[in-house]
Amino acid sequence: MTATFALHPLAELVPPMTADEYAEFKADIKAHGLREPITLYDGKILDGKHRYRACRELGIEIKTHTWRPGEGQPLDFIISENIRRRMLTTGQKAALALELRPAIERELAEAKPVPHGVQGLPPSRSASVLAAQKVGISRSTVDEYATLKQEAPDLAKQVRLGHIAITSATVERLARRPHPKPKSPTVADLSERARTAATAFAKSVAALTSARGDVTFMELWAIWAAIFEVQGYLERIARQHRLPIPETPGDLKRLKGKAQ
Repeated sequence: MTATFALHPLAELVPPMTADEYAEFKADIKAHGLREPITLYDGKILDGKHRYRACRELGIEIKTHTWRPGEGQPLDFIISENIRRRMLTTGQKAALALELRPAIERELAEAKPVPHGVQGLPPSRSASVLAAQKVGISRSTVDEYATLKQEAPDLAKQVRLGHIAITSATVERLARRPHPKPKSPTVADLSERARTAATAFAKSVAALTSARGDVTFMELWAIWAAIFEVQGYLERIARQHRLPIPETPGDLKRLKGKAQ
């Protein structure tokens, strides 16, 4: 009967193999045996959780190696071993880096001096920078995965398992966001736009009075047609709001004076 060991919390940080990866991995152990011993730390599995599972299922004797402090930091060890052996996707590395942040933050609280490159940064930001460096990706990618985990945990899970790329998951996350309907302009907005357009139109027509060259009837006809069309709209608006309609420029001045 094979020995039984619990998993160390650090071993839980490493993304699991996909079903196909594990099936191929297990077949290799069945054919060639356990080539690399499982590393224990504090009597628990630090590295080799997939090897341990395969050996248990196959009934193969488990070989172990006890990690010692002289071999470095256990966190760095498990990262380097899994980055070296596993073909982790960028998204899986981001997931691993995010999982590492609390442990790195605890290390930073005890570290003297503060590691180069993170002096002056808040502990959480420093941990993000160092976690990204340890797995070989950018901090922005770690932040991207953190946002994904918060806004779309189902997509984050697929990224961690290596089923989809983090870029594809981000596109899907953004596509899920509700798109607010454009706000309808107010009467004041529309009035201001109309005044601005009318002023520009009047200046353009005024410029024709001193322009060189001949103006054709069709050119003037188009301008008059636009004026009559606008006049029709103005009269319709005035009737809708029960406002007086001026018939001459003099009427317009008198009505403006009364309104003021």
